[in-house]
Amino acid sequence: MIEVVFAHSGLTVEWDPAMKSLLQLAEAHGLTPLYSCRLGGCLTCMTRLVEGEVEYVREFLISPEPDRVLLCSARPLPPRVVVDA
Repeated sequence: MIEVVFAHSGLTVEWDPAMKSLLQLAEAHGLTPLYSCRLGGCLTCMTRLVEGEVEYVREFLISPEPDRVLLCSARPLPPRVVVDA
């Protein structure tokens, strides 16, 4: 089990491996984070990574800072991820 906390929204959920990204998980639980391209290129969905680690499903020309996460392209790593969304 991987716990995902959307700190700004006050939502804590279990990661669903069927989801493609943290953005998709957030939307499945009624959250509406900002996004545009869903490919990690526009940086609109970038938010602060408060705790934990993520893996990205694609490579980028410019990687986010270690304390930032692109919700549209990231998947959480165990045991817990907290994002400021």
